[in-house]
Amino acid sequence: MTDSPSHTVPQVLTALSRVGKDVRTAPGASAQTLAAAASAVGGALPQDVLELYRATDGLELARGNLHLYPLLGTDVELGVVEAAAIHRSWDWVIPAELVLLGSDGGDGAFGVWVPAGARRSVVVQAVVSLDERPALAVLGTSLAGFLAAWAAYYLPLTLGETAGVSACLDDLGVPAALREGESELDDEHLHALLAWASPDLPDDEPDPYARPVDPAVLTRLATS
Repeated sequence: MTDSPSHTVPQVLTALSRVGKDVRTAPGASAQTLAAAASAVGGALPQDVLELYRATDGLELARGNLHLYPLLGTDVELGVVEAAAIHRSWDWVIPAELVLLGSDGGDGAFGVWVPAGARRSVVVQAVVSLDERPALAVLGTSLAGFLAAWAAYYLPLTLGETAGVSACLDDLGVPAALREGESELDDEHLHALLAWASPDLPDDEPDPYARPVDPAVLTRLATS
């Protein structure tokens, strides 16, 4: 068993900066934009989400395998404030507690579960429901931990073992045992990285199709 780190948003952003232009960031959101976004989603955003968006109002890495929306949308890009409503218009089942932050470039969306009394950011993957119930899985029990694990999996996979990627993984503290199998898609490897960064995941093989997590479980996890 490898030691599990306690990542922070600034640490992860510093590590990602080692990769260079293949990680795309943006100027940080203003206080006015942050306040407008919080109002639009119906409540206070978690502190680590605010910390991330103060540093960069949107983020893309690994050629779109993680794309975080800007807080406010534009004519050409979805924003956090309207993401949930837009997905519902596509017949996705998005509970009110789920604030969508971005996508994986495929068939999944990412967000944080923000119930009343939330004490931490539980990162949730949502996909199209097959039976009118929410199709959700937990990918991280902190925003920084999720970002660290996702970057540690997808950056080597999409960019190869460049000097920048190696420096990023070093800064994230990714152990040597979890740097194997980086050249091809491997769910087991991804799950191991997610569990390393968030050791209290409720399911160590998260799958929103096969084993969707009940919203009540997400609320208990977020408020614990």
